[in-house]
Amino acid sequence: MKKFFNISHIKGVDLSIAEIISEIKMAFNEPKAVLLMTPRVDKGEQPYAWIGIRVEETQLNMKLQLNEDIMKFLIAFLQGKELPEVSDFKIPEGIVDAEKWLTNHYNEYAVEAQAEKKEASTSEGVFYLNKVLVFERGKITYPGKPYESILSMLVGA
Repeated sequence: MKKFFNISHIKGVDLSIAEIISEIKMAFNEPKAVLLMTPRVDKGEQPYAWIGIRVEETQLNMKLQLNEDIMKFLIAFLQGKELPEVSDFKIPEGIVDAEKWLTNHYNEYAVEAQAEKKEASTSEGVFYLNKVLVFERGKITYPGKPYESILSMLVGA
Protein backbone atom coordinates (compact mmCIF):
# COMPACT_ATOMS: atom_id res chain seq x y z
CA MET A 1 0.00 0.00 0.00
CA LYS A 2 1.26 3.45 -0.95
CA LYS A 3 1.90 5.93 1.85
CA PHE A 4 0.68 9.48 1.25
CA PHE A 5 1.84 12.41 3.32
CA ASN A 6 1.64 16.17 3.29
CA ILE A 7 4.72 18.26 2.81
CA SER A 8 4.83 21.68 4.47
CA HIS A 9 5.98 24.28 1.95
CA ILE A 10 7.74 27.47 2.98
CA LYS A 11 8.42 30.15 0.38
CA GLY A 12 11.73 32.02 0.53
CA VAL A 13 10.60 35.57 -0.14
CA ASP A 14 12.81 38.43 -1.33
CA LEU A 15 16.09 36.54 -1.01
CA SER A 16 19.05 37.65 -3.12
CA ILE A 17 20.98 35.12 -5.22
CA ALA A 18 23.80 35.20 -2.62
CA GLU A 19 21.31 34.53 0.21
CA ILE A 20 19.78 31.59 -1.68
CA ILE A 21 23.25 30.13 -2.32
CA SER A 22 23.98 30.50 1.41
CA GLU A 23 20.74 28.64 2.30
CA ILE A 24 21.65 25.84 -0.10
CA LYS A 25 25.16 25.58 1.43
CA MET A 26 23.63 25.17 4.89
CA ALA A 27 21.24 22.52 3.57
CA PHE A 28 24.13 20.58 2.02
CA ASN A 29 25.52 19.97 5.52
CA GLU A 30 22.24 18.31 6.55
CA PRO A 31 22.49 14.68 5.36
CA LYS A 32 18.69 14.34 5.03
CA ALA A 33 18.37 17.39 2.77
CA VAL A 34 17.58 16.90 -0.91
CA LEU A 35 17.51 19.48 -3.67
CA LEU A 36 14.58 19.62 -6.07
CA MET A 37 15.04 21.76 -9.15
CA THR A 38 12.70 22.77 -11.99
CA PRO A 39 14.46 24.85 -14.66
CA ARG A 40 12.43 27.43 -16.56
CA VAL A 41 12.81 30.54 -18.69
CA ASP A 42 10.95 33.70 -17.69
CA LYS A 43 9.18 36.19 -19.97
CA GLY A 44 12.38 38.23 -20.19
CA GLU A 45 14.10 35.13 -21.62
CA GLN A 46 16.23 34.70 -18.47
CA PRO A 47 17.00 31.18 -17.21
CA TYR A 48 15.91 30.42 -13.65
CA ALA A 49 14.87 27.45 -11.55
CA TRP A 50 12.35 26.79 -8.86
CA ILE A 51 14.49 25.30 -6.12
CA GLY A 52 13.12 23.19 -3.30
CA ILE A 53 15.24 22.18 -0.34
CA ARG A 54 13.43 19.31 1.33
CA VAL A 55 14.26 17.88 4.74
CA GLU A 56 11.85 15.10 5.68
CA GLU A 57 8.37 16.63 5.34
CA THR A 58 9.30 20.32 5.12
CA GLN A 59 10.35 22.07 1.94
CA LEU A 60 11.76 25.57 1.38
CA ASN A 61 10.91 26.86 -2.13
CA MET A 62 12.83 29.64 -3.87
CA LYS A 63 13.22 31.12 -7.34
CA LEU A 64 16.89 31.25 -8.36
CA GLN A 65 18.30 32.97 -11.48
CA LEU A 66 20.80 30.70 -13.23
CA ASN A 67 24.23 31.13 -14.75
CA GLU A 68 27.09 28.67 -15.36
CA ASP A 69 28.68 29.04 -11.86
CA ILE A 70 25.32 28.59 -10.13
CA MET A 71 24.54 25.48 -12.22
CA LYS A 72 27.92 23.90 -11.33
CA PHE A 73 27.11 24.57 -7.68
CA LEU A 74 23.62 23.01 -7.92
CA ILE A 75 24.88 19.94 -9.82
CA ALA A 76 27.59 19.40 -7.18
CA PHE A 77 24.88 19.41 -4.48
CA LEU A 78 22.73 16.99 -6.46
CA GLN A 79 25.70 14.64 -6.91
CA GLY A 80 26.73 14.89 -3.25
CA LYS A 81 30.12 16.37 -4.20
CA GLU A 82 32.03 19.21 -2.57
CA LEU A 83 30.32 22.50 -3.38
CA PRO A 84 32.33 24.93 -5.50
CA GLU A 85 32.37 28.59 -4.58
CA VAL A 86 29.99 30.81 -6.52
CA SER A 87 31.68 34.12 -7.25
CA ASP A 88 29.72 35.16 -10.33
CA PHE A 89 26.15 36.24 -9.57
CA LYS A 90 25.63 37.99 -12.91
CA ILE A 91 22.74 36.68 -14.96
CA PRO A 92 23.41 36.20 -18.68
CA GLU A 93 21.55 38.19 -21.31
CA GLY A 94 18.23 36.80 -22.54
CA ILE A 95 18.18 33.56 -24.48
CA VAL A 96 16.69 33.27 -27.93
CA ASP A 97 14.61 30.12 -27.60
CA ALA A 98 13.31 28.84 -24.24
CA GLU A 99 12.41 25.37 -25.54
CA LYS A 100 15.86 24.93 -27.09
CA TRP A 101 17.53 26.08 -23.85
CA LEU A 102 15.53 23.57 -21.78
CA THR A 103 16.34 20.76 -24.24
CA ASN A 104 20.05 21.62 -24.17
CA HIS A 105 19.94 21.84 -20.35
CA TYR A 106 18.35 18.39 -20.14
CA ASN A 107 20.86 16.87 -22.58
CA GLU A 108 23.83 18.41 -20.76
CA TYR A 109 22.87 17.11 -17.32
CA ALA A 110 21.29 13.77 -18.34
CA VAL A 111 24.79 12.31 -18.75
CA GLU A 112 25.57 13.18 -15.10
CA ALA A 113 22.33 11.79 -13.64
CA GLN A 114 22.00 8.38 -11.99
CA ALA A 115 18.71 7.73 -13.77
CA GLU A 116 16.10 9.25 -16.05
CA LYS A 117 12.37 8.75 -15.55
CA LYS A 118 8.98 10.25 -16.30
CA GLU A 119 6.73 11.56 -13.56
CA ALA A 120 3.08 12.60 -13.77
CA SER A 121 1.83 15.79 -12.15
CA THR A 122 -1.30 17.92 -12.20
CA SER A 123 -1.94 21.63 -11.86
CA GLU A 124 -5.29 23.39 -12.09
CA GLY A 125 -6.94 20.36 -13.70
CA VAL A 126 -4.25 19.88 -16.37
CA PHE A 127 -2.08 16.77 -16.38
CA TYR A 128 1.62 16.77 -17.25
CA LEU A 129 4.16 14.04 -17.96
CA ASN A 130 7.50 15.48 -16.86
CA LYS A 131 11.03 14.29 -17.60
CA VAL A 132 13.07 13.78 -14.43
CA LEU A 133 16.80 13.39 -13.89
CA VAL A 134 17.55 11.58 -10.63
CA PHE A 135 20.73 12.27 -8.64
CA GLU A 136 22.13 11.06 -5.32
CA ARG A 137 20.76 14.07 -3.42
CA GLY A 138 17.78 15.20 -5.43
CA LYS A 139 16.34 15.60 -8.88
CA ILE A 140 15.80 17.97 -11.78
CA THR A 141 12.25 18.00 -13.16
CA TYR A 142 11.68 19.35 -16.65
CA PRO A 143 8.16 20.57 -17.45
CA GLY A 144 6.21 18.18 -19.64
CA LYS A 145 3.56 18.81 -22.21
CA PRO A 146 -0.03 19.30 -21.00
CA TYR A 147 -2.75 16.64 -21.38
CA GLU A 148 -6.52 16.99 -20.96
CA SER A 149 -6.91 13.84 -18.89
CA ILE A 150 -4.95 11.05 -17.26
CA LEU A 151 -6.02 8.67 -20.02
CA SER A 152 -4.81 10.98 -22.80
CA MET A 153 -1.52 11.35 -20.91
CA LEU A 154 -1.10 7.57 -20.59
CA VAL A 155 -2.00 6.94 -24.22
CA GLY A 156 0.25 9.79 -25.42
CA ALA A 157 3.21 8.65 -23.31
